[in-house]
Amino acid sequence: MLGYAWNEADRLATAFEHELPQEVEDRLFVALDRPESCPHGFPIPAKESAEEPEMPPLYALEPGAVATVAVPGSTDPEIVEFLDTLGLRPGVRIEVKEKHPFDGPLVLRVDGHDRTLGATVANQVYVQLDDADPSSTSTSKQVPA
Repeated sequence: MLGYAWNEADRLATAFEHELPQEVEDRLFVALDRPESCPHGFPIPAKESAEEPEMPPLYALEPGAVATVAVPGSTDPEIVEFLDTLGLRPGVRIEVKEKHPFDGPLVLRVDGHDRTLGATVANQVYVQLDDADPSSTSTSKQVPA
């Protein structure tokens, strides 16, 4: 709405988070047509509950799992920029192609391209699981290195 790239908006949002009056926040919510998710891809909880749904880290997924990316607001800006170069942006659907053992990397299918992501960074990216994939976090599908 304001023309900022999502990683720039992420950086600026921390200043607004604690300073924005509730009245202004409510009007922004309406002006944005009551979005269901934040720019990071997290569902916006009902005001009454203020409870966020649990979302697993990307690294918890196993091969064959399909999910939508959400990046936590506390992610290091350099990591956010790196994720952006891989196409791992909020709202992007990914598929886990391979998961190497012993904290090895994940190979992901992102927008038709295979991307490799290490365990340290993959544990900082949260995802919304595809409802049609009940085995998304199964631990029995590791691919040997």
